[in-house]
Order: sequence, then C-alpha cells, then structure tokens
Amino acid sequence: MKDYYTELEWDSELFGFKVAQILESGIDDSSLSIILKELKGNNYRLIYWQIPYDDYNDMCLANKYGGFLADERITYAKKLESGIVKKVNMYYDASLYQYLEPAPTLIDLALASGEYSRYKRDPLFPKHLFEKLYKYWIVRSIHKEIAKDTLVVKDKGDILGMITLGTDNQMGNIGLLAVAKEYRRKGIGKLLVEKANHYFVQKGCSAVKVNTQSLNIAACTLYESCDFVIEKRNVFFHFWL
Repeated sequence: MKDYYTELEWDSELFGFKVAQILESGIDDSSLSIILKELKGNNYRLIYWQIPYDDYNDMCLANKYGGFLADERITYAKKLESGIVKKVNMYYDASLYQYLEPAPTLIDLALASGEYSRYKRDPLFPKHLFEKLYKYWIVRSIHKEIAKDTLVVKDKGDILGMITLGTDNQMGNIGLLAVAKEYRRKGIGKLLVEKANHYFVQKGCSAVKVNTQSLNIAACTLYESCDFVIEKRNVFFHFWL
C-alpha cells in the first residue's frame, strides 16, 4: 500500500519522529485499515490525511480509525490587476523587514499566527514542537528560504504586525500573518494585506492565494473584506499511531 502514502521528511526531521501523509481521498475501509497498520509497523508516529470538507464517507472512516479532525482549511484567492490596488490611509505604514534574524516580537507574532493551526489545536501535538515549527517558519522566511520577503508594521521601533510573502510564477502567496493583540481592530491587518497585493503586482503576479482556518473568524473576515473569495475547502485529520 506504499503508493497510498509518502513520508514527509522535513516534518519528520523537525519533529524528531516519523511523519507521513496519505495521498488520496476516497479510500475504502479495508484499504485505510491496511495503510494505517503498515505505517504503524514501519514506526510512523503521526499521519496526515487531507480530504474534501464535504466528503462524508472519508470523514466517517477517519473517525472510525481514531483520526482527529485537526483543521478545516480554507483557501482564499484574489485576481490582481496592474494599477488597481486599494490604498489604505492610516497612521501606520508597512515596510520590508531588513534584518537576518527575527526580533523577539517577530517570533511572538509568528506564534500568534498559528493560534488556530492544526498543530496548535491537536491536543496530542507537543506544545514545544508547535513553537519550534513556527519559530523555524519565521526564521526561514526572513532568510528567504520559504518566502521572498516579509513586511512589518512598526511604531517607534516596535513591530505591531507582519506578513510573509512568496511568489510562484505569476501567483502570489501569503504565508504567515499576525497583528499584536493590543493593536488588533485598528486596520493593521488590512494594511498588510493591501501592501502585500501591491507587492505582488510589482512582482508581476496576476493573482494571490492564502490558506487559513475556518475557525479563524478574524482572518476569514479580513480576507473577505479585501475581496478574496473562497477557492476550496479541505479538512485535515491527524492519526497518532
């Protein structure tokens, strides 16, 4: 059944135990049972399974075999047109983060961006590994390994919010986005998104995408207020073996 799953080497190395992902949805009961037994026999500890959010049969199977519904992921998308980017007039402005290491407040924001993530919500996922993952994410982002640039909003030297940006051909990608708790509801998130759109237009992108969680109402509301539309929904189950 090895064709039905793949080892996630990056996750395995970072977490210190073997992680795999089941590759297909629409698996029957006996096949899922065999896959999980084989993975357990090969010393895998954590298994991801991503399925369409309206696939009732797969969701029932996942529950039957002890899967934890860790996330309902929403992918938002927006088309970009050169010269047509909203301006946000406010006291603050966003600029590129220029340093090679993350400031402590930037790390705090990275952790805040994962508040609704499946790694935070899964009660069996160790807290220290959640923190390690998001710290590593922001470090690799500002090193431009998994992001092209990082925008921050500052006031008197303090970082109030941040967003990480990537591009793939003509597609812009928003990675991490967070605003310091005491500065939320002040338009900083919207400023960061609109500045990101401007950045992507300058890079020749024709569209932008971002993933967030359905439980993250603030993020969903923000993207919809910036004219993003839902492209797809998926759910992630975690199996601990």
